[in-house]
Amino acid sequence: MKNTNSGIENKSASKNDKFSKLSRIRKMLENKSEKESLKSDPILNKRKENPIFNSQKIEDSRKKKKNNAETSKSNSSAMQQKMSAKLDGAKFRWINEKLYTSKGSVSFDLVKSNPLIFDQYHKGFTVQAKSWPINPVDVIIKILRAEKEKKIVVDLGCGDAKIAKKLSGQHDIHSYDLVSDNKYVTACNISNLPLDSSTVDISIFCLSLMGTDWVEFIIEACRVLKIE
Repeated sequence: MKNTNSGIENKSASKNDKFSKLSRIRKMLENKSEKESLKSDPILNKRKENPIFNSQKIEDSRKKKKNNAETSKSNSSAMQQKMSAKLDGAKFRWINEKLYTSKGSVSFDLVKSNPLIFDQYHKGFTVQAKSWPINPVDVIIKILRAEKEKKIVVDLGCGDAKIAKKLSGQHDIHSYDLVSDNKYVTACNISNLPLDSSTVDISIFCLSLMGTDWVEFIIEACRVLKIE
């Protein structure tokens, strides 16, 4: 009985030694595999050596995503602006044609009922004027600025009344257009001015002889001019 127990114990000890050796061999192989991975993978090696590597990589990834999102947003905004400019250009051409092919009284009623049309027209006109080498309004301002005597001036189809804004302290300027969008402008149909006859020194039409009855505008301008 004693010998039998001793044999069982020896077998158990041998088995434990075998498991222990296998465990040591497995650990050695794992360590060797990890070392080889570190050598063959510089990024992994860097991650092991530098504790802030992971956080830096995450931060770089966030910045990249943010930059990509901003670039996409910028491209989208540029496209929207381009489309908006095309739409404004189309509106300007439509309104411009409408004003040229209608009587002054019809145009006056049109913009009076919808002042936005006037705003859209002058917005488009301003964009167009920026591409001109010379703006005739600036030439007229230069001529009037050279006048030493104070003059009574009517600006017919004045737009934003740039002439009055620049020279109202030097001359007595009356500005008329289809819509009054600032303190310098009086809204009216310029074929029927609210002025007495022979009271004006200078009448100005600057790119404003629009409409099928443009001759009536000239006749009205002559009516208010002084006869010398």
